Amino acid sequence: MQKGYSTKVSRAMEKYLEKQRNTSFSVADVYDYMQKEGIQVNLATVYRNLDKLVERKMLVKYKTQGEDGYSYRVGDENGNCHEHLHLQCMKCGKILHFDTELMDEMSVYLKEQFGFWLDCEKSTLCGICAQCKEN
Repeated sequence: MQKGYSTKVSRAMEKYLEKQRNTSFSVADVYDYMQKEGIQVNLATVYRNLDKLVERKMLVKYKTQGEDGYSYRVGDENGNCHEHLHLQCMKCGKILHFDTELMDEMSVYLKEQFGFWLDCEKSTLCGICAQCKEN
């Protein structure tokens, strides 16, 4: 997380984020995880660490409709989350990266038809994933 400076909090946060690679989470989720792991941390420290990861493009911070706070998701391994949409399952929270020609066509269509520039990094389409649909 931090180059050359590793703390108990940063190591625990890295461990948590590895588990969240394909789901969204909140500051409260990270804080609760830290408490369950017995790591003494305050909310300000969690916010500060998450903000640093957003600045480094390792996390994406976004506001979802109907929620008071922000949600986070781990950026894709290539740092290209600003170039594609995201699909999120409303049941399990799984995140899928929607990086296809169709997405590019949709972006062009929105610009031409509506004069609307899509912010892909913070845009999420919600629905139900195939696995949850089966269950």
